[in-house]
Order: sequence, then C-alpha cells, then structure tokens
Amino acid sequence: MSSQPPPHPIIPSLRSSSRLLVRELGFMSSNLAGTSYSPSAVHAIVEIGLHEQKAFQEQQPTSTSPSSKTKTPSTGITAATLCTELNLEKSSVSRLLKKLVEAGEVSEGYGDDAREKVLKLTEKGRVTLKGIDAFGESQILAAFAQLPPTATPDDILKGISTYANALRSNRLHTAPPSTLPHPLANTLPTPPPTPTIAIHTGYRPGLLARCLTMHMNTYTPYGFGLDFESMLSTGFGELLTRLDPLTTQAFYALSSSPTPTSPQSKSQSQIIGTVFMDGVDLTLPSTHSAKGQEYLSSVNGHSGKKLHLRGFIVDEGVRGGGVGKKLLDAAVGWADERGFEETHLWTFEGLRAARRLYEGRGFGLRDEEVRTMWEGKELLVQHFVRVRPVGE
Repeated sequence: MSSQPPPHPIIPSLRSSSRLLVRELGFMSSNLAGTSYSPSAVHAIVEIGLHEQKAFQEQQPTSTSPSSKTKTPSTGITAATLCTELNLEKSSVSRLLKKLVEAGEVSEGYGDDAREKVLKLTEKGRVTLKGIDAFGESQILAAFAQLPPTATPDDILKGISTYANALRSNRLHTAPPSTLPHPLANTLPTPPPTPTIAIHTGYRPGLLARCLTMHMNTYTPYGFGLDFESMLSTGFGELLTRLDPLTTQAFYALSSSPTPTSPQSKSQSQIIGTVFMDGVDLTLPSTHSAKGQEYLSSVNGHSGKKLHLRGFIVDEGVRGGGVGKKLLDAAVGWADERGFEETHLWTFEGLRAARRLYEGRGFGLRDEEVRTMWEGKELLVQHFVRVRPVGE
C-alpha cells in the first residue's frame, strides 16, 4: 500500500488545463506563431527582442542634464542568460542560435564586456518579432471574446502570472515576486467579434482578385513580380470561366464578422484562403510560351480521371489556425466523391508548412527538377501526387 498522501483535488484539473493551454497556444506543432520556426526559436526571438527593448529604455535620459544624455548603452542578452530564460541546455541554445544567425534573424557581437558575445535582432528579426507579437495579440483578443461574463482579463493575468512565477521560482530556487494586477489589465481594448470561417464552393465576386493578392503578398519576398502575377491572373481567370460541379471547382474560405456596432447588422466578410481543383487542364496540350506557365497550367502526358490542384493559398494573418486544413480536406473530399483517381500539384522547395499539409492528406513526392521560372529564377520544382484511397 502506498504511503504517499492523495494528491490535492485541484491538481488533476490544473494539469489538464496546463496541457490544454500548451495545445491551444500551438506548442504541439513543429512551428509557432505563424512562423516557420520551432517554439524554442520563437521564444528566443521574443527574449532577445525584449532585452533590446529593456536596454533601449535604460538608455533614455531621466532628466535634461548633460550627464543624463551620455549614459553608456546597455548590451543585449548573452547566450548564457538566454539558457536561463528559456530553460534550455547550453548545447540546445547553441544549435538554436546557429540556425537563427544563418537565417538572418539574429546577429552576434561584443558589448561592454569583450569577453562575452551578445545577441541582437537584425532588421529581418525585428520584422519577424513584429509578426509574432501581432499573432500573439490576436490570440489573446480572440480568447477574451469567449470569456464568460464572470471572468475578466485581470483574473487571467493575476492567475497565470502567479502560477508561472511560482514554477520559475521553484526551478531557480528564488523567492517568487509579488504578483499584483497589471495597471492596464482592465483598460484593454474591447476584443473584436469572433469571426466565423466557412468553406464555400463556386465563384464569388472578388475571388480572383483576392486570390492574386494573397499570392503576391506571400511570394513577392521570394522575388516574384510581374511575370508571376500575370501568369496567375491568366491561368486562374481562365479556370474560373469553366467551373463545373463535376470536373472543375473553386473552394474558398470566407471569414465573416458582425460589425462592432451591432451583432444583428450586416456581416463583414473576407476571403482568407483559396484552392482550385481543375479536372480539365491536365488533358490539354502543354503550352510553354509563358515563363513558368507549365508549373500551374498544363502538363503533357496526363489524361483520364486525373485532377490538378492549383491556387492553394491562405492569408498570412490566419496561417496556423486550421484554414488550410479545412480547404484541402474539402477539396480532396470533393475529388474522391467524383472518382478522380489521382490529384497532381506542383510547388517548389522551401514551402515546408504547405508540404506538411499536402503530405498529411496523402500526397507524395513523385519527382523534382530545377527549372528556370518567373523573373528568371531557378527553383527546385516539386511534383506531388495523391492517389484516391481504395474503396473511396
């Protein structure tokens, strides 16, 4: 018989809530906060940015006297301090920082103490941090919109801060700081109404324009410009003119929110994702006159019950929230219902999040080759194929 006392009755519920919190914040995924980085990398970027902000505040003069304007600048965070903040081993942080430096997010240099390197965000890193902050803020405001009437943001801040500080104090063997309500906790902006997201099929006014906008917002940083946009406009525009419930279909995710003035007023809607299923163009003769046209247009040698998945894109502001999964699930379900034996898609190396979505729905890499594409760029183009499951 165990001599251990029974656990406190609140412990199972607290553990369950902790697990739920970790999952809902996205820590079970291989990337976090709408980035392509791991949770530990995202936290490293945040901590480096916070230390830079703190150092900047310490540099600010506290008076108008000449001495206050000549204060020595504070240095950034060191790798050793980052180990403590992130609760990671030195070797793990070293590998993490190497990747962030190679990605151009973080730079290393020497501060006041030339014996130890300090870490700072690059311009690219600050842009990444801005996106992480925006993602986190939107998560919080969306959660606030779901709070029961008896709960307040101050309740959440007080409870989570006390618990987090107690865990940290236990690890570091330090006294926990006194946790007081944040002075701004009750002055947070009223969260916007929670949008509803639904998957629709067919044409909707503005569908092509919105699809192009999302593509260009995503791919302009890769150096794609007029060649790419004009090719998409021509190809997707032609596809939309021949939509057919049996052979070719457009799927789009529509986010709808009631206006702030009244829940009964007209919804504000926006397309936040698209994917097109084309059952015709793989049977057409290939045309290679336009740069990169074969990538999203037609390919020789395909015929019969084969489908081309095209135009898959999700708005940057909602990535990681399941919109892409819903779109692809609806699209491949439609393909299976109509008896298409194979679904083909072409993409290029480096789009890891999209590849995971494809592979999670049965797509496998068929072949790949380096091609000269839009704006003369050489890309490793990858051809994925999904075979309809037996019995579907």
